[in-house]
Amino acid sequence: MADAPDREALLAELSALSATATSADGAVSLSVNTDGVLTRLRLTDAVSGMSPSEIADTVLRTYVEAQRESAKRTGQLLAPLGTGGYLMDRLRWRGQFEPAPAPVAAPA
Repeated sequence: MADAPDREALLAELSALSATATSADGAVSLSVNTDGVLTRLRLTDAVSGMSPSEIADTVLRTYVEAQRESAKRTGQLLAPLGTGGYLMDRLRWRGQFEPAPAPVAAPA
């Protein structure tokens, strides 16, 4: 049987974990921590040519991408402790979450 991971080292890795994602057009870049909490948001001048709903959709989709990466990496760190249970179920859910499509604006 493999040795259990060092608790302090695991906690330090989880605390330091950060996942960053950037939108395909480079307009939005953001980071989340191991819990998927937003820790940094940067918007470039590219957002000036976007509508508010386009900006919101780009931020949301980029956030989901970072959340997925965070969940994947957190799951890999915790895997030696077992892959069952509520926490691992939540990480799998975060890794598969897909936001609802943005509503299409009616022509003015």
